[in-house]
Amino acid sequence: MAYASGVWWPYIKTPGSYRCPTDKTNAPLWKLRNNKLSTYVMNDVVVARGRLLGQRPNTYKLGVFNPSAYVMWEPDERPPFGPNAYDDACNSPDPADNGGVGRRHSGAVTMGFGGHVDVINFRKWEAEQLRKPGLLFCNPFTKDGL
Repeated sequence: MAYASGVWWPYIKTPGSYRCPTDKTNAPLWKLRNNKLSTYVMNDVVVARGRLLGQRPNTYKLGVFNPSAYVMWEPDERPPFGPNAYDDACNSPDPADNGGVGRRHSGAVTMGFGGHVDVINFRKWEAEQLRKPGLLFCNPFTKDGL
C-alpha cells in the first residue's frame, strides 16, 4: 500500500484519514486526478519550491517553520486547474500555479506546521496569497518566503 511508506502512516494507519469525507471517489474530476492518495496537498515551501532537488537533505525540518503557517490544504479542483490541482502531493500557494484552495467547505481547510487545523474564510486565504512572506509563502530562509 502506497501509504505505508509515508512518515505519517505509523501514527495514522487509516487510508480514509488522508481524504475528506466529502471528496467522492466516483466524481468525474476525482477520476482525472494524477494523485488520488489524498484530498490534501503539502505546501511546496518544505522543499524550497524544488530548489533542494538532488540535495541532501532535500527538505527542511518541521521546527524551522512558523507553527502558525500553513503546511497543507485542500486544493481547488475546479477549472482552470481541474485535476492538475492534484498533479502531485506538493503545491504552490501561488494563485497562478495551482494555488487555488478548495471550495467544498464554508472556508479554506488548512493544517498548520504546528499541527493545528483551521477553516479560514476565502478572503483571508486570498489575502495570504499576496503576503510574501506570510503564512503561505513561509520559507524561513528567504526574505520573500518563496
